[in-house]
Amino acid sequence: MLEKDISQNGRPNPTGVRSDLVTKFINSMMWQGKKSTAEGIFYKSLEKLQEKGGDEALKLFTKAVENAKPLLEVKTRRVGGANYQVPIEVAPTAGLRWRSAGL
Repeated sequence: MLEKDISQNGRPNPTGVRSDLVTKFINSMMWQGKKSTAEGIFYKSLEKLQEKGGDEALKLFTKAVENAKPLLEVKTRRVGGANYQVPIEVAPTAGLRWRSAGL
């Protein structure tokens, strides 16, 4: 079982690590401002993931998000009256944007 640690905002943080990726994921799965419920669901799923995966749960979660996101994204650039599709590397947290677009 993961150790319970209290984060800066007073909520339990079993991973003991402050991560922007975890915060963004929790905020994306939150409905009607129920952040504590979303955190509870997320941390329980991390505990189950650690039991099944055998590796550290936060590493497995990060790897899953990395595998789910695309490597390149196409943006439209207008140059001299013509439109060009320019490939651009995807930001590290864009995997969450792609995941939440599928909801």
